[in-house]
Parts: sequence; structure tokens; C-alpha cells
Amino acid sequence: MIKVGILGASGYTGFELVRILRNHAEVEICALGANSRAGQKLEDLFDGLSGWDGLPVLKTIEQIDFKSLDVVFCALPHGQSARTVNQLLNHEGVGLVIDLSNDHRLSDYTAYAGIEGDHPYPENAKSAIYGLAEWYRHEIVGARLIANPGCYPTSILLPLLPLIKSGQINPGRVVANSASGTTGAGRGASVGQLHSEVSENFKGYGYGTHRHQLEIQEQLNEASDVKPARKAIFNPHLLPMNRGILSTITLDMQIGVSIQECQATLEAAYAHEQFVSVAPQSSFIGTNSVRGTNICRLALHQALNSDQLIITSAIDNLIKGASGQAVQNMNIALDLDEGLGLSTLTPIMP
Repeated sequence: MIKVGILGASGYTGFELVRILRNHAEVEICALGANSRAGQKLEDLFDGLSGWDGLPVLKTIEQIDFKSLDVVFCALPHGQSARTVNQLLNHEGVGLVIDLSNDHRLSDYTAYAGIEGDHPYPENAKSAIYGLAEWYRHEIVGARLIANPGCYPTSILLPLLPLIKSGQINPGRVVANSASGTTGAGRGASVGQLHSEVSENFKGYGYGTHRHQLEIQEQLNEASDVKPARKAIFNPHLLPMNRGILSTITLDMQIGVSIQECQATLEAAYAHEQFVSVAPQSSFIGTNSVRGTNICRLALHQALNSDQLIITSAIDNLIKGASGQAVQNMNIALDLDEGLGLSTLTPIMP
């Protein structure tokens, strides 16, 4: 059995990791870290877990014996994760570290510094493998450190990368308007997350400053043959619901390219991918179709009397946007069946 530790187990993504890995045939959860909750059981923090027997008691990071672990998932705050990951990489026993924070997603650590401050271990950021599973599968196999993508970038990059690589879209600006449920902000208490602030409200935030802006741009730069690369405009919004992301992306097709050709490109790119679903052209998709799953669902539309392509993309921000993709990356890195622990997750309706 693969011995796994989860740091940040008391948060939403940490909880989802536990929920998924409890049903993973090759995994034993051997350590759960939550510094402020050390000594407690997970069932003390989440209602309805009385039947989850056999889980370890929460410990501080210092109390965990990492030499006994094969894989460690870091669901820790940005900044703190970089320091903890560096410690883990220097442990003899830990073979794979998967970081769910922003600390290792950007290979350009000078760009990282503009958002998060100076990176304490830039060499780790340079060597980390970006874990967009469907596009970096060969690099992920055998990796030591995987940077799990952000939730918004996952919903935006999965539809864009096939079209960029095909040369079917114009090298102008890409505009992504994305809306997320409140769990994207984590489990910590804040005024902005109060029910009375969120309910009956739909608002934008972080225009031009969101940490995911640079992550999206760097990946588009990597994929593009056109220099300078396409400029991504990313506009995040907060939805009055718990989980889910819907991204609406607009761009221009190249002259002479049809929406049918773009549809065929996406269908071909993901024909053999179990966690990306391309809907029939002109379908209207919503977050309920993927809620509780590791699936990204895509649909294409064409603006009336123009060459503008409209893409919609739906994911569950806590699963495909975080914990599910992290487990998918672990499966790939360790040469396991990619769907272990994930393929049985079906949409929660309504």
C-alpha cells in the first residue's frame, strides 16, 4: 500500500483529499496534519463523519514522521507551503510531494515575487512539474514535486490549449470571465464569506491582480508558437453557491476556420480522456453537471455574424480544480490506473 500524508487536512481541499483517498484501492492514509487542530479527530471538525473509522488523529507538521510516508499532499496556505515542501524534499522517505498552493506553479519566480513576495526556494519552483494532468502526463510520470494547477486555470487552460496548438484561433487577446463558488476562498472565517454578504449577490474581485492571472499567462506562453504570445484577460467573480466554477472564454478564430473545425479539435484532443467531456456544439452547460466529480465539461458557441468563438467550461473547484486533480497526478506519477479513487465519483444532482 502507498502510505500517504495530507497536510492542511482541516480545510475543504484537505477534506476532499481524505474523502477521495479513503476509497482508493492502493492508498493508506497514515498522517493528517492541521497545526491549529492538532490532537483532534477529523470527525470533530466536520459533521457527519462518525463512520469514518481508522483515520489518524490530526497532528502538527513537526509531529509527523515523514520517513514512513511515500506521498505527501500539501494543502497549505500560499507562502507556508514553499517552506514545508522544501523540508519534505529533503526527507529521505518521501518520494512524491504534491503542492496544492500557488508556490510552485510559476517557473518564473520573479513573476511569483510580484504577487506573493520573494520565493524562499526558487530552485524548487523551477524544477516542479506543472500538474495539468491531460497535458503534462509524460512529465508527471516519476516526478518528485508536482505543482497542482489552480482551479480557475484548470477550467480555462483545458479548452484553450488544443485550440492554441492547432493554430485555429487568432493570436489576439483571450478574455476569460470565470465565476466560482465560495469554497474557492477556503474555510477560514472572513467578512466576505458571511452568508449575509454572499447570498443574493454576484460580484467580481481581483481584476488584474488575481494570482491565477500569471499562471494562465505562463501556460499560454508555453503553448503558443506566436510571439509575443496571446494576452489573457482574466476576470474572476464570486457566485452565491458552495462549489463549482463556470468559465466563459471569448476569442477570435482565424480567418476561414469554422466552429465545426474547432469542435472537432477539442473532440479529438480529449477523445481518450476520462476526465474531460466535450458537449455537442452549442450546448449550454452548468456546474451541476460536474458537481462532485473530477470532470471538466466543455462546450462551444459562435457569436452571431462574427468569427468570435465562445467557450464555456465547468468544473468542481474542489475536485478537478484541486483535490481530484491532485489524486489524478499521484496516480500518473506512480504509474497507477489514472482513475483510481476518481472514476466512481458521479455528479451530485440536483
